[in-house]
Amino acid sequence: MEFKYIPQDKVTEDIFSEVMAVESSRPSGYDEENMRAFWQTSGKNDNFVCTENGKIVGHISFNPNSKRRNGSIFMVNLTVHPEYTKRGIAQNLILTACKHFISLGFNKVMATSVDKDNFPAVSLYLKSGFEIREPVCEADEDDEQYIMDNSLVFIKNRLEQITKGKENE
Repeated sequence: MEFKYIPQDKVTEDIFSEVMAVESSRPSGYDEENMRAFWQTSGKNDNFVCTENGKIVGHISFNPNSKRRNGSIFMVNLTVHPEYTKRGIAQNLILTACKHFISLGFNKVMATSVDKDNFPAVSLYLKSGFEIREPVCEADEDDEQYIMDNSLVFIKNRLEQITKGKENE
């Protein structure tokens, strides 16, 4: 599997179609208009993919200059195709993004929001080093979701420990 960064200006219609296929594989996926904003038109998100044999099987999008969580690197969307879950793809996508942002000199909080009843996602983020936090601004307040964050470096270090442990198995 390969994990890589794709700048918004390099997202072709073919790449976008593959991302939409992964997104559409989940019942709660974003619609095409929202995904197009994340991936092609907003000009503010950084996107990462996991490919296997040249096919996109997972993707993640971040706003590195979000107003949420007082200027965090905010994870907007993370989806792995159901046929590829339980392989560490989500963790490696987050780790790839952490390394990318650190290489650019970012020293911020990485944050996300997650539905409180999405137990697999909450578990993934907790295991990856995110912690459940109290809202700090109006944009963070939502009774249906948790706000989760931690330092970019802490999350990167935690994920490196996890992925090294899997390599040694």
